[in-house]
Amino acid sequence: MRVTRAAARRRGPGDPAAHALEMLTEGRGPLAAFIIHPAAAFAEDGPHEHAGEELLYVLAGRIELAFADRSLLLGSGDAVEFAGHLPHRLRRVGTAPAAVLVAVARDPRG
Repeated sequence: MRVTRAAARRRGPGDPAAHALEMLTEGRGPLAAFIIHPAAAFAEDGPHEHAGEELLYVLAGRIELAFADRSLLLGSGDAVEFAGHLPHRLRRVGTAPAAVLVAVARDPRG
C-alpha cells in the first residue's frame, strides 16, 4: 500500500503556458497516475510514447489528444484508453482551465 498525501504531492510548474503535473503516485510500481493541467499548445518536446496502457479521464475543460493519424477532442467526463507505445500528445482547447487524470499501467515484469 502506498499513500500520497495531498500536501506532499509533487507538482510541476505553475506557468499557464506550460503543462503542469500533480503526481498521484511515486511511479515506482506498475501503476503511475497523475493529473495534468495542459497548456494551450502542445509540449515542445514532441509526442510521448512508453510501454504499457494509458487511460485519460477529463476532469474539467476540453482537450485535444493527438496521435500520428488522428486527433480526438474530449470534454469533461470523457475517457480514452490506448496503447502507450503510440506516439501521443495533448493540449487544452479554449481558454478555460483543463485537468486530466492520467493512469499508466506498466507490465510489472518489465
